[in-house]
Amino acid sequence: IAGIAQGSKLIDSFHLQNARSLTKNSPVNSIKGLALWYETTLSESFNESETDNESPITVWHDINPQHASIKEAVSVGDSDALYIKKGQNDLPVLKFNGTDNTYSNATLQLGKDMSSFAVIRIETLGANRRILSINERFYFGTLNVSGTSEFRSFYGTSAGWNHHTSFGSDADLATNKYYILSSNLKDSINTGYVNGVNVGSPTGSTSETKEPSSGITIGSSIIGTQYWPGYIGEIIIFDRGLSDINRKEIEKYLSKKWNIPVSS
Repeated sequence: IAGIAQGSKLIDSFHLQNARSLTKNSPVNSIKGLALWYETTLSESFNESETDNESPITVWHDINPQHASIKEAVSVGDSDALYIKKGQNDLPVLKFNGTDNTYSNATLQLGKDMSSFAVIRIETLGANRRILSINERFYFGTLNVSGTSEFRSFYGTSAGWNHHTSFGSDADLATNKYYILSSNLKDSINTGYVNGVNVGSPTGSTSETKEPSSGITIGSSIIGTQYWPGYIGEIIIFDRGLSDINRKEIEKYLSKKWNIPVSS
């Protein structure tokens, strides 16, 4: 029994060390325009005192190497997500309860174009669920559509949304399964990807335009609604629309780290 336990610990350690190496050597570090990067495997991602299994996380540290000042995401009120030591590929993830877990950073500055990536797993379907929101001008998350959970990504304000129609059936997500979601907003055209598969560019334009914005909320809308019910392992945002080459490089890195197959 002791030998089995020791072997399990060695395997866990291998997965974690391998993930840390992949992160440190990832192309994300050198691709121009990295705005922020939250992940769960590095020692600097969280306060050490909060990394016991199921410990509440009060601060999620930005590991962006391109900026001198990091952009911490701080839990709002007492709404801390839980640190889960063994999530996808036996790596740590954050568990959001879908009720009040949310994190905020008010200093992130973004222009009119951006690219976003997230490693997620949704647990329950129902109403709109947000992975992240940026100053109410950009929405990145999943919606419940006709009994399925569909990844959507669009921008605008409460007065109206651009490119808000369905991505289509290829964007339907299943519960209890991890995905790599990508969204590339470039020259007012927003394109979504699920595990590397292009799920289209929605239409449905209004008079609203994408303007420079500041601030980010993780796990809900800016105003504290549409809470995320599930897990998040990594979030990466660039302050520009990426080329297909750069996007695929990042998706391949996330695929290898989290053991989630992606389309080449």
